[in-house]
Amino acid sequence: MSTVIMNYYRFMKHDGLKFDFAINNHIDADYRDEILARGDQVYLFKSRKSVPMMYIFRLRRLIKKNKYDVVHIHGNSGTILLEQLAARRMNAKVIVHAHGVQTNHPLIHKLTHKFLISNCDVALAASQSAGEFMFGQDKQFQVIPNGIRFDRFSFNLEDRKLFRNKLDLNENTKMILCVGAFTKEKNQAFLIRLFHRLVRIDANYRLVFIGQGDLMNDCKKLTMDLGIERLVFFLGKRDSVSEWYSAADIFALPSLHESFGIVALEAQANGLPCVLSDKLPYEVKLDNQVKFASVDCPSSQETWVQDILKSGRVTVTKNDFYCWGRRGYDIVRIASKVRDIYIS
Repeated sequence: MSTVIMNYYRFMKHDGLKFDFAINNHIDADYRDEILARGDQVYLFKSRKSVPMMYIFRLRRLIKKNKYDVVHIHGNSGTILLEQLAARRMNAKVIVHAHGVQTNHPLIHKLTHKFLISNCDVALAASQSAGEFMFGQDKQFQVIPNGIRFDRFSFNLEDRKLFRNKLDLNENTKMILCVGAFTKEKNQAFLIRLFHRLVRIDANYRLVFIGQGDLMNDCKKLTMDLGIERLVFFLGKRDSVSEWYSAADIFALPSLHESFGIVALEAQANGLPCVLSDKLPYEVKLDNQVKFASVDCPSSQETWVQDILKSGRVTVTKNDFYCWGRRGYDIVRIASKVRDIYIS
């Protein structure tokens, strides 16, 4: 979600606009520095879960003090009730932007539904499924798909050579890449188990993870338990991922649920064939090199293995970028559309 928000911010024309960011708990230092360098402000609140009433009070005081015209709330479920309560009757238009298709708080999501609908001036969603999950049939919403600058993820042969050398991979070795935080939702353990099955068929594959999170150590232990720790690389957080797409041969994302999956767009822009969980929305598919497979049971691992074995890189052209942009995935056009919503 933070990646999407920062993409809006970076690619939107700032003429006549002033942005402040109210953040829950944590903000990446690079994001914070970028916002402050532009002359905008960051407000960090740490009491949302522990002391929700104090959080509402402090956020409401901030909205009142700075007299915002628009409060753009990004969230996954009805727990955005807290932000809506803070913005209520403060003369600011409230945009609710849905990014999720599942919640850890289903009862709260259900109980707050009517309040969410009645205190939302504009409803946006990252995908059709995210909008239906957040608003149901009770509020008309506009799908604003996640987007990227396609040319920034173009395949680069020099990057491929350089970054494969970092892992001591020769050109005959096939590299599977997975990008995402190590959380339950991203389901990396499923990918590790099917990779164990894959290398028994073809030992020439390697698996590379980019990202960090609470479950990383569990995943490392799983590779050791399966005896494949030398074939799996955990690279942690990387400031830039585009070079690693060029180094890879296949992209895999086994998420248990996903409102969109922007990394799949990045991988396709690089020419990578993608094997994705069928929990991702179909909108993320840009070309025929994308295959969807189930993650619901261990037996589905065989489908993933066969899809990976049959996958191969493709050449992406500028015309492809143009067509994908026309379909609504160019972040410059998307950011302009969001700006128009603010202005109107």
